[in-house]
Amino acid sequence: MGSLVNGGENARKIAITAQSVYARRNRALPPPPIANGLTYRWSFNCTLGPLAAGTITLDSVSGVPAIIRGQGAVATGRGLYLPGFSTGNAAGDSISAYLDLPNKIISAFSNLTIEIWVNPVTARPGQRLFSFGRTTELGNAEPGEWVTSSEAPAPGLTTPTQEIALCLSTNSDLSRITFSVTYSNVTRQLNMVCDTPKGQTYQYVVTYEAGIGQWANNGGRFTIYRNGTPLGYLDVDFKLQDIQDVNNWIGRAQASSNYNAAIEVEEIRIYNRAISPAEVLSSWLAGPDALQPTTPYTSSELIADLRAADFNGLLWSNRTGKGDFIPTGKPVLVLNVSNTGIPGIYFNGSSDGFVGPIPPTSLLGDAPRTIEVWVYNPNLNTEETLVSWGERKSLRFNCAFNFGSSTSCGAATHGGDDVAWGGTPPKAGSWQYLVYTYSNQWVRIYVDGILRWQWKLNGPLTTTNKPINIGCQRNSNGTLSQFFSGFINSIRIHAGVLTPEQIAGNFLAGPIRNTMTIQTTLNPTPLINAVAGTPIRIQPGYTLPAWVTNSISYTLLNAPQGVSINPETGLITWQPTTTQAGSTYYFAVSAIATYGTPLSATQWLAVSVSALPQPKINSISLENGIATIEIDALAGIKYTIQASQNLTDWEDILRMTPDSRPIRVTDTNAAKYNVRFYRVLVGP
Repeated sequence: MGSLVNGGENARKIAITAQSVYARRNRALPPPPIANGLTYRWSFNCTLGPLAAGTITLDSVSGVPAIIRGQGAVATGRGLYLPGFSTGNAAGDSISAYLDLPNKIISAFSNLTIEIWVNPVTARPGQRLFSFGRTTELGNAEPGEWVTSSEAPAPGLTTPTQEIALCLSTNSDLSRITFSVTYSNVTRQLNMVCDTPKGQTYQYVVTYEAGIGQWANNGGRFTIYRNGTPLGYLDVDFKLQDIQDVNNWIGRAQASSNYNAAIEVEEIRIYNRAISPAEVLSSWLAGPDALQPTTPYTSSELIADLRAADFNGLLWSNRTGKGDFIPTGKPVLVLNVSNTGIPGIYFNGSSDGFVGPIPPTSLLGDAPRTIEVWVYNPNLNTEETLVSWGERKSLRFNCAFNFGSSTSCGAATHGGDDVAWGGTPPKAGSWQYLVYTYSNQWVRIYVDGILRWQWKLNGPLTTTNKPINIGCQRNSNGTLSQFFSGFINSIRIHAGVLTPEQIAGNFLAGPIRNTMTIQTTLNPTPLINAVAGTPIRIQPGYTLPAWVTNSISYTLLNAPQGVSINPETGLITWQPTTTQAGSTYYFAVSAIATYGTPLSATQWLAVSVSALPQPKINSISLENGIATIEIDALAGIKYTIQASQNLTDWEDILRMTPDSRPIRVTDTNAAKYNVRFYRVLVGP
């Protein structure tokens, strides 16, 4: 007997029931990890109390600041409360609090996911959960940008010229939400009806994927989810790079006539890709307290941990130390499968495979087991084997996990008591996370973290003690067959059964990826000290995966005025002005390398600018009618040396920019005067 579970409409029903919320909140296991590609994450479970305007919260991934603007913000111990008592047309000392994220964090990406966990406290007319863009009006910072400080006046009536926004209520109605975009004087909206009782936390997810939809050539598609369930999509005729996102606000709209939001924000996550529907659902089930991926979940005993990059052509090393795998045929390591940036071992479908160790007794007979595989199959054939042990000899002697199209054995082969997919097989031509579990005659098949099909065998497995095979099965005469054609990124084999939550968590952790990292050469120093008027130079270092051969281009994000970067070398230069002294500036260098799929990495910097110390004269000496003046000042700064006979009338005698210390200058005219005073000024 078998049943479809957690797929299609049933997945939606499970996701929105109160029982699933209770189970999520009260589970004994730690929550599953967050999906791959998480770039920014702000959590607000800080100590209870009021939060003043200007309070900074750093995200836990990149150290990027989010700044509280306005009045009335409170840390509730669970989230950030924003009161929503005013519109956006209010002065800085009286505007209702909102959260200001850094400029250009949206336009820096080609694809995007915004995930926010929020409790709508009450309805406010036009309240935005988020609003990214700029106003038609000039603003008081960058064009179209408004920065609220305690003394900032009300902006007047502003309107959006570009905006990506999610509105949580219309007037007093929380059951109607609207996703809207404004671009090139055209506003497009998606209106959705959702019952939204107050006092509950909701997951809102918006993804953007370029190159699909009605305007695939020059635009993309936004898809909106709530509590793991897709609500609809909106096609747009622009790409993220076209957006001037200088006002990236949580709880405030670009249009100042709308009310600031009355909400409690628990968590904000921004990913550098469009996560899949299965990842959205898994994240909802995991909750806002989900962990970032570290090590995958394992059962009681991990027998094999195989990763594509560990194959050297002669041996596929098993990270558990419980026996390595020897190739048959000529499988090949491909560092970038179909321009996905993910490595995989290629199997030709006719002779390529691996033979590993004899399984331990904990995997033989009727023992419980789990097989996890990240796999890319370009085209499905009838019966293609991923992992097997035992032999194709008698009923249930064999245990083979497949990725084939067969309606009888496409998912698993047991020598006659076989298992199909319970419907359409997983998609070909993309990476899939497939999992097989067996316990007490029950076989369960998971696809992308969700239970797809379960089937009770007609009797217990009696798996024999033959070697573990990758990409093939073993016949009774010892020959290999049922070869796989495609790419395998990673395999884990467990003596024991992973729970559904553990499987969802391992799916969210993603395949083993090729990554590009970038770091400033000043690490591990988190803060760079600068002096106003003194030039600084910052040279980021970077590493690239072996399969990327093209160069990196560098850009700045959220940089203060005067900062520049060499787009080819990444060298950052800046000479802070005296008006910039007394503050700490957060900005970033973004590195992008394109090799089929764009790769990017971002290093955020914090630069504290102190005031320029005043120069002083340490000593004056006179010899042979020449005065020598020793000055205590900084190298690289412009100074003017002046002289006077009466301390009232001063004349310039030298302008200089010293390149080293100590600094000594001479006055060859000193002997002409009975009295001679000297002073040092900064500038011009």
